[in-house]
Parts: sequence; structure tokens; C-alpha cells
Amino acid sequence: MSKKYKTFLNVSKLRSYLLKELNHKKVKVISFDVFDTLIHRRAHTEAIVEATCFWLDEYLIKKGISQVVNAKKAREEAYKKLIYEKAAQGLDLDINLDQLVLPWIRESVGGPFEGDQSLSIELANKECEFEINSSFHCPKFLSLINELKEFPVRIIYISDMYLGSKYVQKILDANNFLNSFDAGYVSGDFSLLKRTGTLFPEVLKKENIDPQEIIHIGDNKVSDGEKAFERGIFSLIIQDQHMIRRNNKMKFDLLHSKKERKWLGLIAAQYCQSSLSDIDTLEVAYGQRLLGPIYVSFIHRILERCRDENIDKVFFFSREGFILKNVFDNLNPRFFNNEISKPESKYLGISRLTTFLAAMNGYSLKEIVASFNNTPHYSLKNLFAPLKCSNELISKIAGKYGFNDINAALPPFYMEWAPFLKLLEDEELKGIIEEKKNGVRNNLISYLEELGFFESNKVAIVDVGWSGQIQDNLFSSIQHRADCPQIFGIYLGTTLAAHWRKTPKNWMEYTHADECHLGWSGMAAFEFKQGLEAVIRAPHGTVIGYGKNDNLKSIEPILKNDTEKSRIAELDDQPTYAMFQEGIIKFTKNYNNAINIFDITASDFIPYSRMILNRVVRFPYLREVIWLGSGKNVSDLGSAEIFNLTNNSKLSLFKPKEFLNTLKTSIWKYGIISLAKNNLLKIIFAAIWTFKNLKNKNESLDGGIHFHNYENINNDNFASKNKNLNNPIKDPLYENTFINHSKFLQIGRSKGCLKNLFK
Repeated sequence: MSKKYKTFLNVSKLRSYLLKELNHKKVKVISFDVFDTLIHRRAHTEAIVEATCFWLDEYLIKKGISQVVNAKKAREEAYKKLIYEKAAQGLDLDINLDQLVLPWIRESVGGPFEGDQSLSIELANKECEFEINSSFHCPKFLSLINELKEFPVRIIYISDMYLGSKYVQKILDANNFLNSFDAGYVSGDFSLLKRTGTLFPEVLKKENIDPQEIIHIGDNKVSDGEKAFERGIFSLIIQDQHMIRRNNKMKFDLLHSKKERKWLGLIAAQYCQSSLSDIDTLEVAYGQRLLGPIYVSFIHRILERCRDENIDKVFFFSREGFILKNVFDNLNPRFFNNEISKPESKYLGISRLTTFLAAMNGYSLKEIVASFNNTPHYSLKNLFAPLKCSNELISKIAGKYGFNDINAALPPFYMEWAPFLKLLEDEELKGIIEEKKNGVRNNLISYLEELGFFESNKVAIVDVGWSGQIQDNLFSSIQHRADCPQIFGIYLGTTLAAHWRKTPKNWMEYTHADECHLGWSGMAAFEFKQGLEAVIRAPHGTVIGYGKNDNLKSIEPILKNDTEKSRIAELDDQPTYAMFQEGIIKFTKNYNNAINIFDITASDFIPYSRMILNRVVRFPYLREVIWLGSGKNVSDLGSAEIFNLTNNSKLSLFKPKEFLNTLKTSIWKYGIISLAKNNLLKIIFAAIWTFKNLKNKNESLDGGIHFHNYENINNDNFASKNKNLNNPIKDPLYENTFINHSKFLQIGRSKGCLKNLFK
């Protein structure tokens, strides 16, 4: 072993070399560096220290303990004093966390106080917790260590780390290295460092071996390589360029986040990505890397609004609300540690169809516009499709006024056409409409009562977007009640129609995109609304009505049957969507910890998620277009028409007429552009399309809206009318949806290609 050390670019080659050495050398001990070798972090180490300091500041404020200096400054001062003492003893400038925490706390408050000893233990554990939550292991090194168990060698770790072996061991145990090591040596415990070379002789002494009887493995050419060589120890150095670039990027991003908080969105997204051992499908990776930031930041903002407005119940509209509720329930405890104030989430079985029927006022302009917004074919059959009457009955009524074919297109002037107007005044038709309205409305109200909708002064309702039609119809159905709560509709994106509909009692607001507030990235949402809804669609049919359950004790939503043609089309897409949704859930679990580490707000994260929204809609990869483009969009306001999100057939720019016709009729125009496999064309089209669709600068965008600067409609202290969070109502629709989601996820994974998601 005459060389200083040997460098490897990957663990596999390092493993092969090490095993050869063990087969013909007398090696008694194999030692490993810990951080950036066995363990990697999701955040730069400085961010973890700052998070611990912030936790201490918050703790002291809540306890009413005044500080002489903030926790970060106090930590620096306490650390300096302690390492000077070590230097005076001829030791290296290092201490462990247990030695630091009590002087650190006392430095912050100006001296000892009652309870500082117990707080010091809690503070040390908190920093260790942050480290554990922010770390992941290298699976190849774990496999190597398990393989080394077959050799007659001791396996130890040597780390330059102020935490000390007590906490380093906890981090290793939490990252699958439980019982992997025979011993561990950490600089903080000895005030001896690898980077000065003084820790290695101490390890040799403790292990009772000569330098030639140990091989050390690490990532740092100086600490693990040159300094080990100076003490006669041969080292194997891993230099994974991907991880080196990643660590440099984390440091760079953290530095910039101190100048501009919006940079935190990038840091948080990086924190939430997969670990080295994460194996799953590419669809899951897409959900985690791209869809996760969009929908998780959406829910983050909703939680902040619940806190701002003292909202104690949040209702998620089916079907897009299934995954959104899951994200909400995962993040909720982070915002509301106090069980009394924590908002309760409900999955609300509701749809455009049921609220349309419940809010009908005859068949006025409102109902006509709503019906025809769902179909390009303006016929009597499609107009009255929400009523779910037989074609024979509609034909019989229409026949009285000269309509021979209810599927025939109405003339362009139908709104002023006497036969059409007379048909709308038909007494039999009015009777059918009134019966349908009363039946659905009464059952809907009973269903809402059972879910506790009327028990609060304020409730939030959540949907992806866009015009607030469902919310408006819901409010119209219940506004006559004295206990009708103030409704806050919170949407990913809102159109002008939402602003026209909203009132202080029936409020609507956006988080990412709004037609009244121009923003290039956010406006991408309106260019693929159907896709943004589809990817989080629940694996059950739309709600078509309400009825008594089997024991006749409560009202439950009635779902469209899975045997219907439109449902069969949707079910084909569900395994892919289930994998997307699993990725969103994975992102959520890590995001919870990211909030703790970076103290991030929704406002910090939304700029990044808008950028990702722009990427998803306008600049998709070909593989993503194939996933999303094969999806089906179903009109569920009675007509059940089915549309493809894109045409996934091969398209060529050399056939311009065919290409332009396909582009014109496609729901997702950027998907069609991507099928042409021309990246420059994507940019050109995005510029032209955006310029064409931007509102004129001199044009008023608000249309007489007076609520844009809304801040806290009602600032009165909130008190729930009849709050009963200790006995939450069971939600069979949501629970059954979870079961179905798992089934579709399993189907998707069985057909998908498993990959390491980290890279």
C-alpha cells in the first residue's frame, strides 16, 4: 500500500478493489467516514443548525423567557468559548453537542434559569431529530458493510462531527445501519479531528492495531485521504461527481436564500426529492418531482388561510379532493399542534351535476349555459341531459312544439326561437325539473348536515378550480338556511367567472393562477385545466345523486356505475394517475420536514411551484405527453361525452395541414407541439400563444369586482357553534377510495418499469 490513497468514482469499483485487498492482505479493521459517505443530507448542514436555532428562539418566546441575544449568535459565542478551553488543553477545536447545549442556552438568556437543564436535553434531541429527518443512506455502502460481515474484520466508523457518537449512532440506526458497526469514533467526543490527523492515532490506540491493519473509506481527499496517509493508514476515497455537484448546489442555494426568500422554493423542492434507495416507477417520479410542488404548495396556502380566518372545517370536493385531502391531513399537524384549533377535513361527495340539480330555478339562462358549456353539440338531448330523463320522455314533451329529433342541432338563434321558449314553459317539463330539484336538494342538505357542514360559522371548500360553478350552486341551495356558514372557496386557479360569482358570504380566491392577475407561469394552468384535474382524480365515479345507505340511517352519495362507458374509459387511466398521486404523497411527507428545517411559507414556495406548473403544461417531455395525452376527459353533467386530452398519433411538421388541424382541436395544444419533437417550436408556440391570449393592457380586468384587496372578511373572534372534533364522523366514501387507490397503484407498478428515482 505505497500510494497515499486510491480514488473511485463509484461504490461498485471501490467494493471490487476492497474485496481483493481483504483476500490477500492482513487487515483487521475497516473504517468508514459517516457524512457524505454512508449518510447524505437533504439540506446543507448549516440549514439544520439554523433550524435548531430558530426552534430555540420560538421555544423561549412561547415560554416568556427573554433573550439577551438570539439563539444563532448565542451558539456561535458559546462554541467559541468552549473550543478555546479545548485549545488551552492542547486539543483540537471541537466539542460534542451535549457539551454545547447548556452553555448555548445560558448564553442566549444571559445566565442559568429554572428548567435550563431539561431544555438542554430537549434541544440536543431536537437537533438530532432534524438531522435524522434530513438524512438518507447510501444503499450500496449498506450492502458492502453487510458483505464485510462475512470477513474476520471489525467494522467501525470515524467521523469529524460535533454531534458526538451518541447522536451519530442514532442517525445511523435511523438510516438502516442498526448493528452494522463494532465501534464508532467521533471527533466531538475526543476534541481530536481527522482533518488535523489527530483522531486517527487515537482510533489505532483504542482498536489496538497498527496503521497497516486498517483500511479507511471516506469522501474527503484531505481528511480521509492525506491525513490518514500521514499516520500510515491507507484509504479508499469515493468521489461521486453527482453527489459532489449536489452538495455544492445545496450550499449555493442556501446562500442565495438568505438574500431572496423565493429561493427557498427551490431548496424545499430539492429536500423533498427521492433518496438513493428509492426504487419506483417513472410515473411516481413525475408525481413527486413535478406534480408534488404544485399541489402541496396549494394545500400549504390553504392551511395558512385556515389559520388566518379561524376556519375549523375544510371540505374537499370529490373527485379531485381525494389526494388534496390526503396532503392536507399530512401537513395539518405541522400547522396546528393544538388539537382544539386544528381544522377538520371532510371529503365531500359532490359534483357539478348534483349541485346543478339542487340549485335549478326552472331552466333559465343559467342552466342553459351550464349545460351547453359541457358539450360542443347544442341539442335538446344534451341540454336536458342533467335531468337524467329518458330520451322517449324528452322526445314526447319536445314533440308538442314541433321538435322531431332531440339530437338535432339547435339553430344559432335558439334563445329567441318561439318553439324553444315555449318548450321551456311546458308545465310537464317544469314539474319534472321541480321534482328533480327538490329530491336532490333535500338529500344534499341532509348529507351536509350529517357531515357537520352547518355546525361552523366559517367553512372552506377546496377544488382545483376554475369558475366556482359548483360552489355557487351549493351556496344557492343552502343560503336560505339561518345556519348557512360563510363559505371560503380556495382554488388553485380562478377565472373571471369566479370573481363575478363571489360575494363576501360566498367567497372565492386563488393560490396560483387568476385571470385578473397576469403572470406568465401561473397562467399556464388555464392552458391545460383538464389535465391538472385528471392527474389527481379519485378512483371512483362522479357523484350523480344521494340516497339512504343500506341501514337506512344516513345519506350517502350515489356514484356513477363503473360499467358505464365513460367510467370504463376513466378506469383505463387510473393506474397511471394512482402512480402520479403516490409521487405527490411522497413529496408531501418530506415537505413536512422541509417546513421545519427552512421555516418556509406558502408565499416562499408558490413562485417555484408556478415555474413547475409552467414546465408541466408548456414544456412537457415526450414521455409525459404519452402518459397524460392518453387520458380521457369526461363531461359529467349528464351527457357523459368523452374527449381525449391529446391525440397521441404520430405527427409530422412535414404534413402541416394535418398537424394544424390536430393542434386546433386538441385540449392540450402544448402536448401536440411536443409530439412533433421540436423543442424550438415549443418556445415559439409558447411566445405566440401567450401574446395572443394576454389581455390588452388598457382593458379592465376586474369587470366591476370590488373584493380584490380582501383581507379577513370577518375579523370577529371565531367560536364553533357545535364543535365535536373528538368524535369525527366516519367517511366511508373516502375510506373506500383509499382502498381502490391502493389497488390501482399496485396495477400501475406491476406494469411499470422500476427505476432508481434519485437520479
